[in-house]
Amino acid sequence: MVLALMEMVVNGVSTRKVQRITEELCGVDFSKSTVSELCKQLDPAVNAWNERPIKGGTYPFVLVDGLQIKVRMDSRVEPHSCLKGLVKAV
Repeated sequence: MVLALMEMVVNGVSTRKVQRITEELCGVDFSKSTVSELCKQLDPAVNAWNERPIKGGTYPFVLVDGLQIKVRMDSRVEPHSCLKGLVKAV
């Protein structure tokens, strides 16, 4: 059950929604703070995965996440894509 709770949060489900889901499905009420505390246990594993070296491998594709926002430029509002990234010296 705890692993299912963690997986829901990792996949973007809010802690409040996780609380409602577990109560409806299992009749067990986990508070949102309990869900958050359980998910803190994932932080070391997630950080290790995010920080893993990617040198030396072959990668046939790269996935990039971005956000499209509207920006006023020259009296016009235009959509622009924003990418969040982290550049590290290796």
